[in-house]
Amino acid sequence: MEDRRLCLDRGWRFTQNPQSVLPRVITHDSVYAFAKGDGAQGPAMLNFNDADWAPVDLPHDWQHTEPYEMTGVVSHGYQRTGIGWYRRTFLLEPEDAQGDVTLSFEGISGIADIYVNGAKLLHNESCYNGFHLRLSDIASFGATPNVVAVRVDKTAWEGWWYEGCGINRHVWLIRRPLLHVADDGVWVKPVREAEGWRVCLEWTVENTGAEPLAGTLTAEIVDPLGEPAGRQEAPVAVEAFGRATVRASCAVADPLLWDVDAPRLYTLHTALVSPAGVNRVQTRFGFRETRFDAREGFFLNGRPLKLLGVCNHLDHAGIGATIPRDLWRYRVELLKGMGCNACRCSHNPPPAAMLDVCDELGVLVMDENRSFSTSRDALGLLGSMVRRDRNHPCVILYSLFNEEPLQGTPKGRRIALRQRAEVRRLDDTRPCMGALNGGMFEPDGAATALDVTGINYYLDSYDRFHALHPDQPMISSEAVSAFATRGCVETDEARQVFSNYDEACADWGETAREANTAVLARPFVMGLFVWTGFDYRGEPTPHEWPSVSSHFGVMDACGFPKDTYYLYRAFWTKEPSIHVLPHWNHRPGAEVRVMTYTNCEEAELFVNGRSLGRQPNVMAEQCAWRVPFEPGELRAVGYRAGKPAAEDAVRTAGPARRLRLDVPLSALYRDTDSLAVVNLSCEDAHGVFCPTESARLSIAVTGGRLLGVGNGDPNGHDRDDDSCVRLFNGRAQALFAADGDAQELRVIVSAEHFGDASVTLPVASRPFPPDVPVSEMRLLGGWRVTQTPLAEKPDVTAETGLGDFGVMDPVAFTGVWQPALDGHPGAYALYRAKVNVGPSAHGRHLVLAAVQGTVEVYANHRLIARAERFIKGRVEAELPVSLSGECQLSLVLRNETVDRHAGILEPISLVQR
Repeated sequence: MEDRRLCLDRGWRFTQNPQSVLPRVITHDSVYAFAKGDGAQGPAMLNFNDADWAPVDLPHDWQHTEPYEMTGVVSHGYQRTGIGWYRRTFLLEPEDAQGDVTLSFEGISGIADIYVNGAKLLHNESCYNGFHLRLSDIASFGATPNVVAVRVDKTAWEGWWYEGCGINRHVWLIRRPLLHVADDGVWVKPVREAEGWRVCLEWTVENTGAEPLAGTLTAEIVDPLGEPAGRQEAPVAVEAFGRATVRASCAVADPLLWDVDAPRLYTLHTALVSPAGVNRVQTRFGFRETRFDAREGFFLNGRPLKLLGVCNHLDHAGIGATIPRDLWRYRVELLKGMGCNACRCSHNPPPAAMLDVCDELGVLVMDENRSFSTSRDALGLLGSMVRRDRNHPCVILYSLFNEEPLQGTPKGRRIALRQRAEVRRLDDTRPCMGALNGGMFEPDGAATALDVTGINYYLDSYDRFHALHPDQPMISSEAVSAFATRGCVETDEARQVFSNYDEACADWGETAREANTAVLARPFVMGLFVWTGFDYRGEPTPHEWPSVSSHFGVMDACGFPKDTYYLYRAFWTKEPSIHVLPHWNHRPGAEVRVMTYTNCEEAELFVNGRSLGRQPNVMAEQCAWRVPFEPGELRAVGYRAGKPAAEDAVRTAGPARRLRLDVPLSALYRDTDSLAVVNLSCEDAHGVFCPTESARLSIAVTGGRLLGVGNGDPNGHDRDDDSCVRLFNGRAQALFAADGDAQELRVIVSAEHFGDASVTLPVASRPFPPDVPVSEMRLLGGWRVTQTPLAEKPDVTAETGLGDFGVMDPVAFTGVWQPALDGHPGAYALYRAKVNVGPSAHGRHLVLAAVQGTVEVYANHRLIARAERFIKGRVEAELPVSLSGECQLSLVLRNETVDRHAGILEPISLVQR
């Protein structure tokens, strides 16, 4: 058997109806049936009717399309959460029964209960971990459909920020041989030695079969150019339903190093060959060396590197907490554009796609645990994070906690030490830390229990902590918490908006200039992580309603830079840069505060070509002028060594005359990792951006669908799923997905006073796991059959014995003749089930795909079809249009065949034609 990885993102059905899996009517029979292994009722049932549920594709977050309500939870952005259900049907090939079939969820935001074919396989309580479910024991193969049903309960929460609701990460269906490498079961550990590098390799191999299996594991390392760099081979033998660990090592003399400026990635190709088939796994990794020095800071590959990072949550304008891989790339590239070289995953393990992008773009990552506890569940979640992420060269630190009340206590120290031990058991190459907002100086607290101490804010504690603990590495794990509203010139408390002059911050925080000055001047502080890179939903600070998102971001929720973006660029990059603010559309005669954000030695300001003077630039202050407004051009020039080195200008815009559509992503693909970002703005007749425009735009699309819209307004209450969007300070954003068979996607945007604009994007394919086809038929389960042959034709109107376990037995149609009929010429059998057939409709057919004998089909005791099948054949019965809701289906089957065989061999389904 060969491996096959399939995408299970498309073709789901969804409802927010919080239906129960308990029987609707409590009787002894229903209690007995529910207590069995596959006895879950309601949406978990095979024969449940989900026809009126909404079709959705994954990743999916239902919360971001909810209305904003003043009575909602402020921390979560005033949008309702609740309970939702997802269902998906699919078929498995007959040969899949000879291998291992696994359902892999990358994450579900909410407490999740997962049912397959009516059997509960998992209860999961974290929004941020992935998990893998083995289906082989409960799956149906061949013509019988399978159904996975997922109940997501988001009435509780893990975070004090917007988390979203639903299956908001990918789902995969994995088919592989019985002997295979376990999920997250590869560890690649490059170690520098005196004469080069050695790659230590470890595999966890599992056998999910009932017999012992042996095989050969072959490993080949391939360099970034596709050339072989090393090879190893090892025998493997695993007992039935067992696991084994295989270890090997390989010398690589002079590898290409992974670095922030040159993120070179190697790939380990694993092939496990056995009589069960061939299992192949690819694992990317990188050669890089880190050092965390208590006096000199962080070193990457032997050179000092200040960590210039941001903290981020996981939502984006228009689509909530469902960021696909290509949007992660867009966001990380924006961060790199301001000089950022690190990201902190606040405050949870991130999607795997984010780490893949950071590997590819050269961004270092602080990987953060969600639960500060030593319970079995918490340690299990911590372990799953480490196993999944330890091969990513971008990951350099594990953060075990953030701002925990126990951080300065002996309890907190004990928890931290236990969690660190769990991490080191799985990965001894990366240090552990905690992010403290107090308790740093408690001798029995967690601050010095870990390898690195993270300090949130408290700039004035750096020197004291270093003096007390000169051998303890430290980092500013969270800093700044400054307020700014994109495009805003003046702070207006009544309107709950903030200027971009880097002067307003939270009571616990500091300005960007204060934080950078403090950290960059101290070699022993390894770097800082700014709160935050992007605005995010929830936790509106310092104002609550009508604010529904934060003002902390260096960029807004769409990724549009605020002016402070360029202040960070000035601090974090060596290339000369200058940015002038604010925009240049003001009241005639108004005195405007003008600033430059620059890393040049001097800055000079010009209005319409007239110099207003050159000033020396102090990084901790930046240059400022008071300028009477006059329409035209505001231009700034930065000087180094007395010579012009950088320039920036803004111009006065006239009335908006036309729309502008910008598409920052280079390609659009058909898979669920892709989307199109279209940035919307207006220009005047001369092509000058209109920074105060607030026009309402209408959006139409062909060849795809609109995923959502946003504009970065932290006080905005417009719906994400509207086909209209309002410009906020001149900008808005729309996000689209391509249809599966589209060749191009065309977006048309219109505004009432300045016409239409359009853009056409070609749609391409790229290597991506194929979709799992949806099984359109609805399987009807819950059938019972008489235990013994009946000499007389049964009366279908008689209720006696319907629920009597001594008269009728549960029956599944799996290709086996039922004993009540087989080998009994002339005998009858009665089959019954209670089924919800949905609302009244034409074209509903009951399908018996494989039946042998003379059959009569009844719906609520009414004969609707009769057929004779002397050899195995198909029977269809159209349901009466008037039939709706729950009804009783009865089948009377008689053995009148020549070969004395009779019965129902394949599952019965309901098909809408």
